[in-house]
Amino acid sequence: MNDNIDKLSDPEFQRIVKRRSFLRWSFSGVILGVYLVWGICGVYFPDFYAAPFFGNTLPTGLAMGFIIIALAMIMAVVYVRLTNKLGVSDKASST
Repeated sequence: MNDNIDKLSDPEFQRIVKRRSFLRWSFSGVILGVYLVWGICGVYFPDFYAAPFFGNTLPTGLAMGFIIIALAMIMAVVYVRLTNKLGVSDKASST
């Protein structure tokens, strides 16, 4: 148990946690901002959202929603890869 407390107070561990927290909040802010802009634009430009997406029967608003969901998935993958690389590179440099 005492080893866990020592690990939590380790400056390297705190630095990694701080970097990951910054990435997490940054990515969350981006996705939240995109969703808010999408929703607000839907309120103020309903005709644009109801228009066909590139001539298809799919409405533009729905297509944009699918694109936002895909963006969120891509950002999740990027976040996982960045944080895993961050932890590995920090471990490799400390040994």
